[in-house]
Amino acid sequence: MKQPAALASDRPGRTFRDEAPGYLAAVAFLSAYALGMAGAAAILQAALNLTGSGLAAGYLWRKRALPNVLLNVAWAAITVAGLVGSPGRA
Repeated sequence: MKQPAALASDRPGRTFRDEAPGYLAAVAFLSAYALGMAGAAAILQAALNLTGSGLAAGYLWRKRALPNVLLNVAWAAITVAGLVGSPGRA
């Protein structure tokens, strides 16, 4: 069923630009995981995890998904704690 024009203009469609941070966060997380499986340097994995969690937190904040924002903030905090707690991993 087609929406009336007044309702359709109140809900603009999502564009790729609007969703780009979510896609980039997913790519960063998957890249970090793949590098971990390949035995790459921990600092590179951490950088990708921090990038992904920052992008995801910002993206999800705009969507008002607070539980997932908190999850990504925790992800970043755990990543930083892991780097600080074991300096020989890089």
